[in-house]
Amino acid sequence: MKFIPKIPRDTAEISTGSENWVSYLKGSLSIGLIILFAYLALGLTADLVSQCIPDRYEARFFAALKKVSPEDKQALVQAQSIFDRMIVQPGLRDLPYHLFIIPSNDPNAFAYPGGGVGLTSGLLRETQTEGGLAFVIGHELGHHQNRDAMRSIGRAVLLGIVISIALGDSADDSAIDALLDVANARHSQTQEYRADLFGLTLAHDAFGHRNGELEFFEKLLEEEKGSHSVWASFAVSHPYAGLRLERLKEIEKK
Repeated sequence: MKFIPKIPRDTAEISTGSENWVSYLKGSLSIGLIILFAYLALGLTADLVSQCIPDRYEARFFAALKKVSPEDKQALVQAQSIFDRMIVQPGLRDLPYHLFIIPSNDPNAFAYPGGGVGLTSGLLRETQTEGGLAFVIGHELGHHQNRDAMRSIGRAVLLGIVISIALGDSADDSAIDALLDVANARHSQTQEYRADLFGLTLAHDAFGHRNGELEFFEKLLEEEKGSHSVWASFAVSHPYAGLRLERLKEIEKK
């Protein structure tokens, strides 16, 4: 039997898969560097712009957040008296400060652009002392004083645009949100520390004592170990509770 050699058929290049992987890696790194550079540059831009926006314009842009229902007014009686005493302290920005309730069982608090401070109904139930509530309110007023709300909005909008452009049609909302959260993590830590110090000082200036001011931090550390802790949402939006409590206790000793 005579052996007749056959010419091998064309086959795919073995290295193609490897080359594609390298190209994908290079592309991903390039996108990552673009996003990092954009975050640093646009974050700085957002910070600078937020410092230049007059208080009256910020108040006008976000005036719609001032609405308070009659039911909220009843629940806000104690908190409102504390709030009113704190917003007349000297040195605060010239904003139309206003307090309102957020209907939620999770204890939490937020600063909204334009002078708004929102307290959840859960926070009002869980916070038992005047000092504890004063510190929470002072903390949110600290975010206003440092223009953190405007900074966060500016950074989120600008960086979101850049990420969408970089990823193009493949951009996914959840992926973009995750990238924004990671990018803002360190910035948020600095904001929280500064707001803590401001809130502690403002509460002391308004009431002349520091009784119970760290109540919510202490409760958070006690209960956050439980998987169903009511303070879980607070820990997410106000991170680094343990480190912050240690710093504040050191300040209280001085």
